[in-house]
Amino acid sequence: MEVYGDKPKDKFNENDISIAQTLALMRTMRLTTKNGDIVVPVAHATKPHFRVIFSGYQEKDSASPGNKENHDGCVDYLKKYLEKAKDTFRLQTFLLDNKTYIDRATNRVRLSVGEKRNLVEQIIFRPDLGSQYAWFNGASARARFSDGCFVESDLVGRPSLSFHPTGRNPGIIIEVIQTHPPEKLTFQRLYEMSLAAHFVIFYIIPDQHFESQYNRIWPMGNVCCLRFTFYMFGGKLFENGVHIPWKNKEITAKHQELLIALGDAMKTVKALK
Repeated sequence: MEVYGDKPKDKFNENDISIAQTLALMRTMRLTTKNGDIVVPVAHATKPHFRVIFSGYQEKDSASPGNKENHDGCVDYLKKYLEKAKDTFRLQTFLLDNKTYIDRATNRVRLSVGEKRNLVEQIIFRPDLGSQYAWFNGASARARFSDGCFVESDLVGRPSLSFHPTGRNPGIIIEVIQTHPPEKLTFQRLYEMSLAAHFVIFYIIPDQHFESQYNRIWPMGNVCCLRFTFYMFGGKLFENGVHIPWKNKEITAKHQELLIALGDAMKTVKALK
């Protein structure tokens, strides 16, 4: 078995345990296998070996690929605004101040017959002052699960003064969607996290642009406003503040319902002028 120490050049095997100087060096390091298991050297008289004292994770990425240049540019764009805002950002959506129904062919919110569209902006969330939200992307934005899979969301925020998110100061997950909605395994993880005080935002953008009629971010005085259309919280899907009930309980069916709703929106997405 080959194990690794603190530096790339620190590589050891069972034969090294019998060398007193090398064994003493290994005692000063954290030793891991290629699978991430933490091990310690056992200097047995006839059979020196490494003992696993902590099982690591064989990570399997459940995130989806995308159009990297515009997609990643949008993530950086959002992160810049949100980090600058500190605790003065707010999440908001347009509310339909009308009678509505759910069009089950598209899983979208529609106006009832005879209604004229009346959109009003409504704040959904703003953090408590002093909660100190921190924002992460890339490998720092990974959430790991017990089966070894992880979701690497595009951008995540969490209050840095508490160990866990709460309903009052939830975790915030932003999934930038340009070429396709989340795949099934990614959606399953996002759904689970939404049940555990995480706000999941589906931020739909067109090619070559960072904002659309569905969402945008902008400064307003000392406040940073992030407006969006589709989001999930507590395992429930919403469009413009209207709950779109799941027709089925099974996760695969829920994923298909999300694909239909977001797919319909993506057909009409356009850049803000």
